[in-house]
Amino acid sequence: CEAEPGIAVVRNRALEFALAGFDFLAFLDDDELASERWLAELARVQAATDADAVIGPVTPEYPPHAPAWIAGGGFFELPTFEDGAAVEMGWTGNCLIRMATVRRLGLRFNLSFGLTGGCDSLFFAELLRAGGSVRYAAHADVREPVPSKRLTARYVLFRRVRIGNTLARCDRIVTPTPRAFVRRTILSSLTILSGLLRVGPLALRGGKRGAMFAARDVAAGLGVLAGLAGVVVTEYKRR
Repeated sequence: CEAEPGIAVVRNRALEFALAGFDFLAFLDDDELASERWLAELARVQAATDADAVIGPVTPEYPPHAPAWIAGGGFFELPTFEDGAAVEMGWTGNCLIRMATVRRLGLRFNLSFGLTGGCDSLFFAELLRAGGSVRYAAHADVREPVPSKRLTARYVLFRRVRIGNTLARCDRIVTPTPRAFVRRTILSSLTILSGLLRVGPLALRGGKRGAMFAARDVAAGLGVLAGLAGVVVTEYKRR
C-alpha cells in the first residue's frame, strides 16, 4: 500500500521492493490483460539477448460501439518491432527490468511526472543514456481495453498534446543542451505546419479519420512546444 498519490511513487515502491531480493521486476498497467505466455516471452528474450530491460506489445481492444474512425485509425497503438530487436524507447505497460541494472545506475521514476504520465519514458531514456539496453519481445502479448470515455476526438487530441508535452520534458532532462532545444523547437514547429497543411486534403480522402491524422500531429507539436516552454500538462490529476 502506498498512501502518496502519483504513479511514479507507486512504481518506485515496486522498485524498492524488488531491489530487496529479486533479480527482475515485471510491470503491467492495472487495466491490462496478459496472455498466457506473457512473462515467459519477456524472460525468453531477456535470456537470449542479456538485455537490461525488455518491453512487449500493448494491443488496444475497442468496444463494439467504438467509432470506425478510431478503431481503424491506430490512435491508441504503440510502435511494434521485430522479436528481439534493440529499441530506443520503453514503457511500463509491458516490461521486464533487471534489478542489477537499476541498482548499478541508481535509476528511479521521476516524481515530477507522477500525475502527468511519462515517468516510464524518462526512466527508459535514462537507462539508455547510461549505456543500458532495451529489447522487444514481440510475442509477450498484452491487451488493453479502451474505455468508452476515451473514444472521442477531444480525448485523442488532448492525449497527443500530453504525450508531446511529457516527451519534451523528458528530452529537456536527458539532453539539456541549447542545440537540442533549438532542434526540437524547429522539428515540432514543422510538425505543426505539416499537420495544418494536410488537414484539408486528408479530410477529403479519409473523412474524419484522415482529418484526425493531421490534427494529431498538430496537437503533438503544440504539446512539445508547451513542454519546451516549461508548461506542464497533467492528465491524471486527482479530483
